Amino acid sequence: MSKRFATTAVALAALAFAAGLGAAEAQAPAKAPAAAPRRFDERLAAPLPPLPPLNEPTTSYIIRKGDTLWGLGDKYFLRRPTYEEVRIRNGVRYVRRLHIGAELIIPTRLLKTEPIDATLGAFRGAVTIAGGPPGPPQVGMTVREGAVIATGADAFARLDLPDGSRVSIPSQSRVRLQTMHRVLLVGAIERTFVVEAGRSESTVAPITKPQDNYFVRTPVSVSAVRGTDFRVAYAEGDNSASTGVVEGTVGLDAPGSGSVTVPATFGVGVKPGVPLVVVPLLPAPALDDASRVQDQSSLAFDVVPIEGAKTYRIQLANDAAMQDIFAEQTQASPHFQFAGLPDGGYFIRLTATDAAGIEGLPRIYPVQRYVDDNGVFLGEVTVDGPPGDRRYHFSWRVTGKGSRSFRFQLSREPSAEAPYVDEGGLKDSQITVTNLPPGQYRWRVMSETARKDGLVDLWTPPQKYTAPAN
Repeated sequence: MSKRFATTAVALAALAFAAGLGAAEAQAPAKAPAAAPRRFDERLAAPLPPLPPLNEPTTSYIIRKGDTLWGLGDKYFLRRPTYEEVRIRNGVRYVRRLHIGAELIIPTRLLKTEPIDATLGAFRGAVTIAGGPPGPPQVGMTVREGAVIATGADAFARLDLPDGSRVSIPSQSRVRLQTMHRVLLVGAIERTFVVEAGRSESTVAPITKPQDNYFVRTPVSVSAVRGTDFRVAYAEGDNSASTGVVEGTVGLDAPGSGSVTVPATFGVGVKPGVPLVVVPLLPAPALDDASRVQDQSSLAFDVVPIEGAKTYRIQLANDAAMQDIFAEQTQASPHFQFAGLPDGGYFIRLTATDAAGIEGLPRIYPVQRYVDDNGVFLGEVTVDGPPGDRRYHFSWRVTGKGSRSFRFQLSREPSAEAPYVDEGGLKDSQITVTNLPPGQYRWRVMSETARKDGLVDLWTPPQKYTAPAN
């Protein structure tokens, strides 16, 4: 083939190709006119579908003028790249453009926080604080998020929070401070305590800011409050929990069992998979012979039994607010004894617990302890004098120190009437009664001792006496 023919053939092929392409373009349908660009707020009206809600703590933030996801990420996120997770979760298309007034739901784990310091306000006995400052516990020490407080037998600890709330941890308990911080993005205060074993008692100052919270968790339940007085217990053995509300209202959620609102004077027991039932708290127990002075070697208390009570609990404290608890006992028997306590004034708090483990309403009594070596012991009755002028000498022996006076009572037996003789203000440890009619009597003596904390009255047990015929 000549060079001229080859060149002509290539030219013809190129023309044919060009002609075919032009025909394809001619046969293709015409393009639709471009849609007018939508305004920014119209684009947000059809956002990307958000992810399903995550079962984790979140923080709500209302978008303000000038906010961007990048800007929020720089200032408030732990790591700026996490803004992408927030964008997808909330269906946001443009990280530099956010709709003012819209809400962002942000996993709290992504946000910067600052710690809130709790203070160990009081403690007694064997108390350990794992994750706290080194060394043994000390009143006034700082306790922060992540610490675990454990109490042994007859031990007690109290945490004081900056807003006036208090958390008491009774004996044989273990409580973890899961969350104790302020979320910088919104200023929300978040507090979560986990009862891993035993009990906790919370007195929560009223919560006024919507995003602030206070939770008490167990492995099977979550109790949320906004200012109240309530108790949460968890039994490791059977994986059950209970919440009892003394004042205020508590919202309780138990996965697999439901959610309920628990008002004051009611409680609820929690077992996995069992529906929640709100029940009235057991009434506050009464103490038998509550006014008597504790003058024996051990403090002894008898609780008046309550129907429906499985166990009773007594706590001993140095103050009426029960913030300085130093001893406690829980048992099925209503009779309690505490040994080894010095003289002084104390307070006891009584509660009863039902079969579901829900602790009932409390009652507080003052208790006066007075032993030392002070005592009054009745002696023998002697008689002298001629018939018609008999003199009966009643005497008693005293031990110990202190300024004291006595009161003597002599009563006929059997008789429900007032004492035959009732003489007070005696300074001597004896009294003489003349011309006593023959018969059966009982007599006793009260010792009134002045102490720096007030007067202490102690009665002897009554003693029988038979007056002979004149």
